[in-house]
Amino acid sequence: MSKSDKNRVISSIYDKRIIFRNMFTNEMVDIQMKLSSNKVEGTKLDGRLCSCNNYEPIFQKHSWEKILHLTKSYAIAHPFHYQTVISLAFEKLAKKPIVVPARANYIRSVILELERIQCHLLKLGTIAKGISYPIFHQRVLLLRRDILVHIEQITQPALTSSFITFGGVFADITEDDIVSLYQTLSLMERKIQKIKTRNQRNPFVKGLLKDVGFISRETAKNLSLVGPLARTSGITTDVRQSDPYCAYKDISFDIPVSDFCDLFGEFSILFDEIIASIKIVRELLQTLPDGLIHNSATSFELAPSNTIVRVETPIGELFSFVHSRKGTEKDNPRLIKITCPMKVNTQGLLSRITGSAIEDISTILLFVGEGWGIKG
Repeated sequence: MSKSDKNRVISSIYDKRIIFRNMFTNEMVDIQMKLSSNKVEGTKLDGRLCSCNNYEPIFQKHSWEKILHLTKSYAIAHPFHYQTVISLAFEKLAKKPIVVPARANYIRSVILELERIQCHLLKLGTIAKGISYPIFHQRVLLLRRDILVHIEQITQPALTSSFITFGGVFADITEDDIVSLYQTLSLMERKIQKIKTRNQRNPFVKGLLKDVGFISRETAKNLSLVGPLARTSGITTDVRQSDPYCAYKDISFDIPVSDFCDLFGEFSILFDEIIASIKIVRELLQTLPDGLIHNSATSFELAPSNTIVRVETPIGELFSFVHSRKGTEKDNPRLIKITCPMKVNTQGLLSRITGSAIEDISTILLFVGEGWGIKG
């Protein structure tokens, strides 16, 4: 039997099909479900929710310098986290240790937390739109716009380059940036807390999300889930604490967790993580050290070696294995392998769908994030 015949036989087993499309990459996946009465008995995914496999061959064709620039075009959902991965890998593989100035590490962490906030606000906006809650949708997207303005102001000097660079950052954060960001975050913290409280008490929201998409702590642990999806089921996993990078080792912060194990729990976690990130940024700015923002070396020499880098993106741990050639930042890496959290969490999505009522599937899919949505 040919592969196409096998696919037709498998497809005939499933009763319902949903086309899932990514607004950033235009990639599509096919979610097929086997129904029993009004519940999903089995789920199959044709395609990949993770786009990292598309990046790897492209990155390996270019120099280290070019890869940093390409993150702005390919890793659209959270480019600064990818810039951090590439920069940390390069700095670890250097023949002589590349010391990143403390101020640069703090600025890196500020940008990463601002990116986390805007990603969570985008996801909350997607959820609000999907459940037909226009006031909530408008409020969170206005807050996201404010954060994007600050990200643009801080990173504007690197418009044609990567902001996070080998040995530091491209530009400093100004006193005006700090004052303005303080004001925005203080106001945002109060607004987010108010929006969270109102929505947690809202019977419409609770009716849609409570006890839907349930994943037990044991299942989450067995599937090795990461990010907010894991923390929704009570698993306190976060690379920023377990394997700190940039300035995370210098600050103290809590990791929000929930024991609801459902969509309502993840909904609450997103708000809590935004508030936690605001507090992290505030502490980073309060303790921002003086000094350089970039290593003083003009060029870096690499040894032929390999390393592992882990960072905590807005959706969980991004794991990368990088193998270098002898050379400099002008040369290509030998190998880059990336395992993004979406790849790990795909099994969590399938677990959420299987056993759920068919009318809850569209709501479950709203929580995938990263630009994914049902094709209209």
